[in-house]
Amino acid sequence: EELLRSGRPGPSLVPGDTLLFASKPVRVDVRGEVAAPGAIYLYHSDTLEQAVLDAGGPLASASTKDASLIRDGQEVPLPLGGAALRQVPENGDTIVVRAAPHVTVIGQVPTPGEFTLKNGSSLLSALYVAGGPTKWANVKDIEVVHDGVRKSYDLSSLQHGDLSPNVPLVDGDVVYVPEGHRIDASLFFQGL
Repeated sequence: EELLRSGRPGPSLVPGDTLLFASKPVRVDVRGEVAAPGAIYLYHSDTLEQAVLDAGGPLASASTKDASLIRDGQEVPLPLGGAALRQVPENGDTIVVRAAPHVTVIGQVPTPGEFTLKNGSSLLSALYVAGGPTKWANVKDIEVVHDGVRKSYDLSSLQHGDLSPNVPLVDGDVVYVPEGHRIDASLFFQGL
């Protein structure tokens, strides 16, 4: 402010110089799906959540689950609204708020269509927002089409604790829930 009032140019800066603000010495870079991405300066007592808020907050297109913190070269999950956001920032932290993927779910679900997976980008998340598989669905052969390549997943193994079929989805993926047998086995067993 003094430099602006005086009309003097101030010190010459060269690439690689770092400016430290005495009142807010912690610099955090906030990138991605926020209103004003860029460098945010915080007090030592602030939180990472304050950095996201100072960057204008997450956009409507942001995923609440797929944000991350990059600190000392390590990237760790940083879900928006979670306890991890309440930690104090360190100089040089980077917060990346990713866009929620848009996927299409078709086939044997109550509400097929296009969905934005704001609260998680897994196969189960996609099925959940589409209302889950119908009783005629073949959950042993659910297909995910990614970049034109089809891959099948057996979700029945989730009942036995195998989480490997719950694969992450990305923007543009298509989930197809095929029809299984048209015999409702529950009706057969009720008759016995």
